[in-house]
Amino acid sequence: MCQSGESKPEAGLHVSSVMDTQCPFCSVQCKMTVSTGTETLAGIIRTVYKAEGKPNAASQGRLCIKGMNAHQHATHAERLVQPLIRKEGKLVPVKWEEALDTIASSFSTLLSTQGADAIGIYGGGSLSNETAYLLGKFARVAVGTRYIDYNGRFCMSAAASAGSKVFGVDRGLTCRLADIPLARCIVLAGTNIAECQPTLMPYFHEAKENGAFIIVIDPRATPT
Repeated sequence: MCQSGESKPEAGLHVSSVMDTQCPFCSVQCKMTVSTGTETLAGIIRTVYKAEGKPNAASQGRLCIKGMNAHQHATHAERLVQPLIRKEGKLVPVKWEEALDTIASSFSTLLSTQGADAIGIYGGGSLSNETAYLLGKFARVAVGTRYIDYNGRFCMSAAASAGSKVFGVDRGLTCRLADIPLARCIVLAGTNIAECQPTLMPYFHEAKENGAFIIVIDPRATPT
């Protein structure tokens, strides 16, 4: 489910701002614009958002359903915008100072009663280099724990290890995307591109149209 190209604003939609950004959900990192505006329906004015793909070398201006709706994480009415602490069985809003004091107090109690290794720090692959560095410093220096990890241990690290052993380099792809339509035979092992990286599927459609054999190794029958 992808869209490409630019579309004209709908009738009755007043666009107030257009922001350049990119989708955060997979390694393609599709470039896009998010337009913010207002729309009047039945006399009611509401804020609306629209995501559109931008031309780029990877996704060629396509967006999948995830990218088209990524902005909803920031705009959803149920998004948490302040800290919550459970008091008498209920989560209640509190100021940041109280929330941070509560966290620091809990950490101090654990450190004094059970030791530093009772605390584990878990990061994510979407952290910037600077944030990842600070998280490591916090774990090893401030807390003193030896338990620090991130989500890539379950997927990306295994692929990096295999890539280094087989190809001598740790890269997500072993070729340029532009080379895919030129291939005569493609082996996709343990990957479901049609659902996980759908904006790249047209490259494989083009390869198929050019006569390529595509071999998918997967215990499930997937759209790929």
